[in-house]
Amino acid sequence: MLPLCHILTARGISIFYNEDAEKIFTTFVKNLLLVLPLLQIPMSFYFGFIHQRGVIRVTDYLYGHISTEDRVLFLMPCHSTPLYSHIHKNATLHFLECSQPNYEAVDKSDVFYQNVLSQTDSYLSNGRGYSYVTCFSTLLE
Repeated sequence: MLPLCHILTARGISIFYNEDAEKIFTTFVKNLLLVLPLLQIPMSFYFGFIHQRGVIRVTDYLYGHISTEDRVLFLMPCHSTPLYSHIHKNATLHFLECSQPNYEAVDKSDVFYQNVLSQTDSYLSNGRGYSYVTCFSTLLE
């Protein structure tokens, strides 16, 4: 945004140095106003349909496969999945605690990502018996 502001304010400054600057600037702005909306179309397609579509797919999958007796564990950063707004079932969903940390407390998701293996082991060995465990593929590497 800041570079665009510099370009737009350059008009006022350039008029002091060049009489043809007004015509050049007007042509540039017209071209810019034509190109910028055209760039928004592929970006909106990418961010609307492709970027982070995995979290929607996993909740759609769980919607079709879980029952009220199932327990699902989400090992993902805070608020990265839509959970109940997509699943619409009274299943037990566990996820990393995302409460607002105060100055002394540490966020549970930060603790999890500092030592993934031991934290995953502690979540899975607590005796709750999860039917599904969901995580990003980067945790498996």
